[in-house]
Amino acid sequence: MVSEQYSNINMSKNKQKIINKAEKIYHVVTKESKSKMAKFYKDLGCDFKLLEEKSKLYNSHKIHKPEIDKQDKLC
Repeated sequence: MVSEQYSNINMSKNKQKIINKAEKIYHVVTKESKSKMAKFYKDLGCDFKLLEEKSKLYNSHKIHKPEIDKQDKLC
């Protein structure tokens, strides 16, 4: 079943649809929108801005061991 799903996702037409939807949701969530749709996705998903910030910090090698504040909600 998983391999069937994987094959289905990797079909070029499906892959592009998934990427387009993901980008749309990302933009809705990361902009300062007060819409119901933005709130819905923000409540379901990650704090993308915080996740990106921590990822950049980790990848820049400014820290050797990533530490995340307990209050940070990444996902």
